[in-house]
Amino acid sequence: DSLSRLPLPDTEDTGYVDTFVDRMLSIGTYELHALTLEELKQATNEDDTLKLLMSIVEKGQWPNPIPEELQPYHRCKLELSTYAGLLLRGQRIVLPKTKIRQALKIAHETHQGVVHTKQYRRSKFYWPNMDSDVERLVRNCSTCVLNQPLQEDQPLQPLELPPTPWTKLGIDLVGPIQLTIIDYYTSYPEAVVVSDISSATVIRELMNIFARFGYPLEVVTDNGRQFIAFLTNCGIKHIRASPYYPRSNGKIERFHRYLKKALRAAATEGKELPKILLAFRSIPHRASGETPANLIIGRDIRTKLPNVEKKEE
Repeated sequence: DSLSRLPLPDTEDTGYVDTFVDRMLSIGTYELHALTLEELKQATNEDDTLKLLMSIVEKGQWPNPIPEELQPYHRCKLELSTYAGLLLRGQRIVLPKTKIRQALKIAHETHQGVVHTKQYRRSKFYWPNMDSDVERLVRNCSTCVLNQPLQEDQPLQPLELPPTPWTKLGIDLVGPIQLTIIDYYTSYPEAVVVSDISSATVIRELMNIFARFGYPLEVVTDNGRQFIAFLTNCGIKHIRASPYYPRSNGKIERFHRYLKKALRAAATEGKELPKILLAFRSIPHRASGETPANLIIGRDIRTKLPNVEKKEE
């Protein structure tokens, strides 16, 4: 009725409403807390198994018989060492049990699937049965189940590798909003959300990217009419891939599938794009074992999962 629309004086504390709204918004924008080396050192010191294992590794004397909880570590005993309060297998941190769940969630933050999650996690950590833990995590991830592809990616046909990074690029426009680039040598990706696909807009974004890494020698596109003249003016050879046969530019088509799946999982219309790119650039390539970031800039980029700097001999 009309009276219900008249303003009333404050008769009670409504602060709980603001608290409730803030809490609901925080659920939708939840950010995983980064895992630090200090947290890992503390958790290692509180893990009875790892404390015993560090003592064994430092003394170089294993008990006989080997306790059951130490058997997985005994199988890789020649790779184990201690460093600054951490237990390492090679250059990877042996993870305390209390931090495994957090590390798994961070490694799978952008829902990149079983293979990429394993590659990312293997580059930084070790713990027994970690592959099965990753598989279980992804299998029980409702977001991944809803967005899983109908068929598995097939291996790309081997192509001649460019001589150096950033000499041959694949470029494409995905739908109405995204300009995507991938380097054939390093698999380093760039992607930009654009307001339109006019020549002026696309060329401006390409120039912003080229300003970081320089002009490539060759660019592969399935059309690229918006920027063919621009490429020619920059001394870049344009190679046209068949628009009716996407596999002719297969490297960027595979990246598109990864990107679309991750964006569907994020369901944020591009707002999570920087986080998705960060994850892709940090995952070691299955062929080279190196991350795209390391291949193009000479170092791994920092993520929410810590690295141990390689010790000098």
